[in-house]
Amino acid sequence: MPRDGSPRDAGPPEPVDAAPVEDSAGTDVGAPADAKLPEGANGSVDAALPSDATVDAVHGPAHMVVDLLPGPASSYSVPLGAAGDRVVFRAYLSGMGADPSIMSSDGTAAGTLALGVPSNAWPYTPGGGLMYLDAPITGATALWRTDGTPTGTVMLADAFASWVTGGAAPKGFTFALGRWFFSAEDLGPGGTSAHGYEPWTSDGTPAGTAPLGDLAPGPASSVPGPFLLSGDRVLFSARDEAGHLRLWSTDGTTGGTLSFFDLPAGTMSVTVAGSSLYYLTRSPYPDGSTLWRTALTAGAAPVEVYRFQPTWWPFLGLGTIGNLVFFTVEEHHDWRSVWRTDGTTAGTYPVGSGEIGPLDAVVLGGELFYVMDDGSLNRLWRTDGTPATQVIAPDGHAIVRVARLAVLGGAIYFEGDVVGTDYHGALWRVAPAGAFAVEAVRFDRVPGYSRPTLVVAAGGHVFFRAGDPQHGVELWVFTP
Repeated sequence: MPRDGSPRDAGPPEPVDAAPVEDSAGTDVGAPADAKLPEGANGSVDAALPSDATVDAVHGPAHMVVDLLPGPASSYSVPLGAAGDRVVFRAYLSGMGADPSIMSSDGTAAGTLALGVPSNAWPYTPGGGLMYLDAPITGATALWRTDGTPTGTVMLADAFASWVTGGAAPKGFTFALGRWFFSAEDLGPGGTSAHGYEPWTSDGTPAGTAPLGDLAPGPASSVPGPFLLSGDRVLFSARDEAGHLRLWSTDGTTGGTLSFFDLPAGTMSVTVAGSSLYYLTRSPYPDGSTLWRTALTAGAAPVEVYRFQPTWWPFLGLGTIGNLVFFTVEEHHDWRSVWRTDGTTAGTYPVGSGEIGPLDAVVLGGELFYVMDDGSLNRLWRTDGTPATQVIAPDGHAIVRVARLAVLGGAIYFEGDVVGTDYHGALWRVAPAGAFAVEAVRFDRVPGYSRPTLVVAAGGHVFFRAGDPQHGVELWVFTP
């Protein structure tokens, strides 16, 4: 895509010798769970705003949730994600040099609470009304889940590998079939790996958190993932006892976790769209990478969809819309393109490009919205899979420094600055049917103000971090 953001009008590139295609995815818990808010904490800044520095809430009220460190000091609250109707965030109640507290809020000062989990807990993508957190402790990682309340915050297991043990923490969390699927390495006596990196599942209870099987028996790892919902089953790739990469299918039980079929050597990534499995293979130069498609039925023959230039590196997993699959292609070290495929060679081509990213992506209303640095400081783009990709902007302006995307009420909210204005940043809203982004909350460019960042949607609200001269950098909330 041109750097000026104009729609791409070039036709699809020619594939490289692509075969014809027939039609046919020791801890510190910070503040205790009953911690009280500081004296003077309040949930509104309207009366304190100077007359020359307004916060303009175009579509609804916006205010600071609570001044955790009363006065101009900052808690530097970091919204992490949603748990039910509450936002979970990290706050530095004793300053940036001290351990933070993991807290949650319903958007009010009285409803802002400490959860009592270790201060170094890190969140996973929320789903099913829960958020999972891992907290490295001496010799292991503990896995927690929370619904955003102290009583609903429970440790599920405390013997997983982490960077502390020289391994990797649980990862790849996917919510499907009413439960979570993830990859983890549990530790045996003496802190050694008991079963390697294997597939796990959890229903949010300690008893319901267990491995789906030791697919590569003993301390060897099957390295499973990603986990992809297909009908009433979850599919994932993993290696068996012989080291062969296979596609597996599970219903969330050990007995229902079955080997589906072999994947070819050199498979790098997989995804599912409709009734088809797509996967990428990589062969030594000069062959490069190839995209394949196969029906999700036993004995189905794979079909070569597209063969990429030898120096290009494609990556699946950006998103799907119906039978369309979106993915990225790294053409060289500082330039990536967003591609789409419908499973045919003619229907596989780029729809956008940039230097870094995508940094975040959301599928909504039949469109893919994604953030990418195209040389203009991170902008938001949209595509329905046609070459006419558009940059999201208010009429006559350009929005830059876009980062996290949050979906609420059929719209996407995001942070961004407007080129050529005196804004210090704003919270923006865009709907799939809308032609332009609409301003929701504006922060003027005056001393002491901090632009909205780290946007999270929860409980009908949009939470973000921002600051003003009277209260420092704290947690804010916008209600559409």
